[in-house]
Amino acid sequence: MQQRVHVASLDQSISRPQAGQKSTIWRQSARFPPGPERRAWLRWLKLADEIFASRRVKPSIAYATNQCASAALWLGAQATQLVAQPSSDIGSVGVMCVHFDCSQQLAAEGVRPTIIASTAYKAELSPLSPLSPEALAYEQGRINALHGDFVSALARGRGVDAAAV
Repeated sequence: MQQRVHVASLDQSISRPQAGQKSTIWRQSARFPPGPERRAWLRWLKLADEIFASRRVKPSIAYATNQCASAALWLGAQATQLVAQPSSDIGSVGVMCVHFDCSQQLAAEGVRPTIIASTAYKAELSPLSPLSPEALAYEQGRINALHGDFVSALARGRGVDAAAV
């Protein structure tokens, strides 16, 4: 008996099976940025949950062609199975945020920006001023929380304890 397999892109709703479909295979490659931006975080969380939930409907296989790192790994781990080529680069479990402090460069050029914000925290990551110790501590807490979400998602997707990730 021949099985029908549907090859899906992540744009398609993998939680809706095609008629007669036994499983879904979706190709995972380095099309995703090495680390999702915070603005896109909810999108990644939702998509990861959809992929994981689709396991109740049918098996799914994430296929890593060359690189499956960071956000791509987060998503790929939610499939029933994650398959990779021997030469694939799999890993990079972590979250980062970059703050550029351009204030000294601007001052050397005679530019002194004035930041007007609606709240005290609105401009804390602005590259126009140094990062305060309070803002650094707050951002570090957010990054640590996002890392915890990442590890929890990988553990859930692979069916292992978070300590194993």
